[in-house]
Amino acid sequence: MKKLLPFILAFFLSANVYCQSEYLLLEEDNSWNVLAAGIFPFWDTVYSTVTYKISGDTTFNSLQYKKLFASDEEFPDLWQLWAFMREDSAGKAWIKENTAGDDFLL
Repeated sequence: MKKLLPFILAFFLSANVYCQSEYLLLEEDNSWNVLAAGIFPFWDTVYSTVTYKISGDTTFNSLQYKKLFASDEEFPDLWQLWAFMREDSAGKAWIKENTAGDDFLL
C-alpha cells in the first residue's frame, strides 16, 4: 500500500482540472437578476427582483459601450434603458449612468 500511495497522489495532482477561463460580462443578450430585500417598520420583509440584460451598443467619446436595460416585471417584457457599460483591455467593467456622466469602475 505504501508503494501505491505515491502513484495515486501523482495521478490526482497531474489530472487536468477544468475551469472557466474567461467570462465576458458584456456579451450580447447576457442577462442576470438582482434580488433586493427591504424591511419596513410595521411591514413584512419586501423582496423585489430586477432583471438586467445587454442589448445593442453605442459610442461616446470614441469608446464603445453596450446598452444595459432593466425590467422589474416578474416575466420581463418591458425594458427600460438603465445605463451604458464597457470593458477595457484589462477586462475591467465600467458603467456610465447617463450620456453626460462620468464612467465608474464596477
